[in-house]
Amino acid sequence: MSFETELATEIGVIKKNVGDGVRLVADEIFVNLCNNSPTPGFAPFSLGSYVLSHRINGGSADTSITEITNENRNAIGEAMSNELPKLDYISPFQTIVISNSIDYNENIEYLGWSTGTGPYHTFKKTEGTMENIAQQAMDRII
Repeated sequence: MSFETELATEIGVIKKNVGDGVRLVADEIFVNLCNNSPTPGFAPFSLGSYVLSHRINGGSADTSITEITNENRNAIGEAMSNELPKLDYISPFQTIVISNSIDYNENIEYLGWSTGTGPYHTFKKTEGTMENIAQQAMDRII
C-alpha cells in the first residue's frame, strides 16, 4: 500500500472520529438544555411547548415551534426523540445550531413566568457546562 493510500485512509478515520465527536457533544448539550428547561409538572404554567420548541439544525436556526395544549406529555423525551436524530443528517463540518424560537423564549430565560417564578437561565446554564460536556465526550472517543 502506498503512502498516499495510507494517508487517505487515516484522514478518513480522523474525519469520521471528528464528526462522531461533534455529534456526540451536540447530543449531550441538547440533552442538558432539555433537562435545564421548565417542563410540565415542574414549572408553573408549563405544558411543554417551550422545551418542545428546542431545535437542532445544520447551518442556521430552525425557527419552527411546537405549541401544545395537552399537559399529559413527556416533553423532554419527546423533544429529544424529535430533534436528536437530526444530528445524523448534518454533515461533519457543518455548523450545528441549537435554538428556540417560541415567542416567550427570552422571558423564560431572563424573566421567568409572569407569576414571579424564574428566571430559568436555560441556555445560560447549558452554556456553562458545555466545555465539561465536550471534554467528557471527547475523552470517550479518543
